[in-house]
Amino acid sequence: MTDSVPQRLETLSAQFDGLETAAASLGRDPSVGTSVRRIARSLESAAQALELKEVAAGAMAIQRAADAHLERSVANFLARVAELRDERPTDQATILIVEDNKTVATATKAYLRADGRELLIAESAEKALETLEEREVDLVILDLILPDRDGRDVLVQMREAAATAIVPVIVLSSNAGAVARAECMAVGADDFLEKPADPKALRSAAARHIKAGRERRDAVRDGLTGLPNRAGLLAHYEQYRRQAAAAGVPLTVAVLSLDPLAEVTMRLGQDAGDRFLLEVSAAVHEAIGKGDHLGRWETSELVAVLPDRTATEAKRMLETTIHMLARDDALDEMRDARIDITLSGGVATVGTDQPLHDAISSAQRSLYSARAAGGDAVHAEVDLELKTHRVLMVEDDRVTSTLLHHRLVRDGHEVVAFEDGRDAYDWAADASFDLAILDVKVPGMDGFELLARLRDIPRYVGVPIVMLTGMGSEADVVRGLELGADDYMLKPFSPTELLARVRRLLHAHPGQRGERQGRSAARVATDGTTAPLPDQDTEPDGPPGLDPPNEAQA
Repeated sequence: MTDSVPQRLETLSAQFDGLETAAASLGRDPSVGTSVRRIARSLESAAQALELKEVAAGAMAIQRAADAHLERSVANFLARVAELRDERPTDQATILIVEDNKTVATATKAYLRADGRELLIAESAEKALETLEEREVDLVILDLILPDRDGRDVLVQMREAAATAIVPVIVLSSNAGAVARAECMAVGADDFLEKPADPKALRSAAARHIKAGRERRDAVRDGLTGLPNRAGLLAHYEQYRRQAAAAGVPLTVAVLSLDPLAEVTMRLGQDAGDRFLLEVSAAVHEAIGKGDHLGRWETSELVAVLPDRTATEAKRMLETTIHMLARDDALDEMRDARIDITLSGGVATVGTDQPLHDAISSAQRSLYSARAAGGDAVHAEVDLELKTHRVLMVEDDRVTSTLLHHRLVRDGHEVVAFEDGRDAYDWAADASFDLAILDVKVPGMDGFELLARLRDIPRYVGVPIVMLTGMGSEADVVRGLELGADDYMLKPFSPTELLARVRRLLHAHPGQRGERQGRSAARVATDGTTAPLPDQDTEPDGPPGLDPPNEAQA
């Protein structure tokens, strides 16, 4: 399929127009819903033949939508189609020329003129910024000397605004000095050309940067939902954080987990999973409003960055969304299959200088608390009943041990640390822990042997154990998992990711823990090793002879 997406979409124009016309009558005549679904069925078949997966999934979602939500489902679908139609080839683009010299502006416009291109001219910085607020452009040609402001100020302001942060900019200036060139590139220009511009060089640069800009936009967008992906959220987050800090208003991050997505996909197929994701995404997008930023962080997690929203307001927004989806007839297919449709949410307030990963990690801590409560709930940090978990850490590298100790203690856990595997086993035989993090290559008793012997102690059969090691061969990973590890992470590692996995394991559904206990108990019974349960009231306070790492070193 060599045609571009917009070209393939044009072949479906009649169906799109018919769907829009029919949907416009829904408010007056609900019986039109039958026609809407019939057109959507035709669209789905045609889109599949044209390899337009997102359009086919959206048309399927319309067919499944409840009567009460049909109009909204069609509106969301047509809005996304409009975005896809606007993803034009390089010769179809909108270019903004920021130039106060009419002769230069006219010449630049003539050089860049081509079929399908729209060329806009702004004679001042103020007019350029107004145009960028009102229009989506594919490229900016920017002069540095403008009547009201320095062109570099325009460039900086563009890079600070989420909507224009990745729009390509070519500086076209008579100031050809190396300092001016270096400064422009440093503050976000994509290219720097001297006046008078060589027509061939300008046309070539424009085509190249328009294409690169579209590739950047595609790279930060989730292919199914059209929402920003992880890279897209990261690209916009800093602007939101700086703006909130400058305005003195709160900024919150909300995480919504689509708990049953994997089960829906596994039991009903990929199309059903896509419909479920699209329906939930549309509902959340509608709930948070236009001024906020929604993206897909993980396969089954949506993240909303909410400027000027308190944690209480964000929590209420997610709760309203969950309650609305609980009554959504479009999800009856999943309920009929006896799939428990539960959603869980977590909310955190963003610190002044807090990176997005840390903010989401805080929100996920609340999320796991809500999930552990049974789902269909939203927790914020203030709602958490902070329970101290005891974490056994076996790590002989002091730098790694110090880093882990600091992050785990900061997250509210008690850490019991050992450098020697045998010492750790001797302590664990008479004590207890809620989770263990084991390195493999440690003295006394290696991590694999320690893992196997811990699983032979009945009270540890369901306790989560994470292997954290530099041994990453397939055989090593398989061995660790077969011995009973719940997770296997390789060094070097992300402390934030490790902490997220620790939270998941500590707040796993009781059913998940029961399954793990059942598997481990079966292995223990096969081995024939069952040790008596020691007295829980006599466990020691910590490992003898090992001072905890100094947190100031982390």
